[in-house]
Amino acid sequence: MFSFETMKTEHTFKSEDSAIEASIALNLWGSRRNRGSIIAYRDRATVFLRPEFTSKDTLREFSRLIEGIES
Repeated sequence: MFSFETMKTEHTFKSEDSAIEASIALNLWGSRRNRGSIIAYRDRATVFLRPEFTSKDTLREFSRLIEGIES
């Protein structure tokens, strides 16, 4: 498991399909918590969290998604 200090605000996935899956899941999760806001952007295989959405809960969810998709 990641510690808060090592959690990243961006990640490059092994494939673009994995990045698409992660960004969709993260934005669905984030929209429920943030009044429909998009909390992540994707550029090819890299997913970036928007700077205003880097709370501890969001970073934890992003790390959980990375771990689940990449394993």
